[in-house]
Amino acid sequence: MGSDGDATAVPPVPPSGAKEGAKKASWLVTQDEKDDKGPERLQEILTEAPTSSAVRYAPLLDTLRLYAGWLLAWYFMIYALAGYQVTRPLPFRLSLLDDFIGSALVAQISAVLFLFLLLTSLHRAVRGKNLFGILLTLLGLIGILLFSMNIR
Repeated sequence: MGSDGDATAVPPVPPSGAKEGAKKASWLVTQDEKDDKGPERLQEILTEAPTSSAVRYAPLLDTLRLYAGWLLAWYFMIYALAGYQVTRPLPFRLSLLDDFIGSALVAQISAVLFLFLLLTSLHRAVRGKNLFGILLTLLGLIGILLFSMNIR
């Protein structure tokens, strides 16, 4: 596989014994850990079970904003295709686009997604507190109610 002058030589594999493997794997340990405990610390790190407090999740609002943004982007793409299909002939005909653009439910979902993203961005931009967040939530609900009353 590799001669002495070959640039693709494979590094040696550490032996399968736990103590010898820990000694050979000293490149996995940081300099501070080398100075403290050496291979014993590496064994501790490798055998430690992760605790539930070590697991970090993204905040719920950030996750909702991510999903809402992607869904709104897909809706915008479908709206663009449907609008183009109405104004000019496409080389193919998708009846699903006609149903999609005429649906009141899809229009309401799009409006809810847009207002959710708009109002959460506004809340973050002004670094509002809980009271301002409640006010924006009520404003969004009123906007959705007015929109749904006036749609078809």
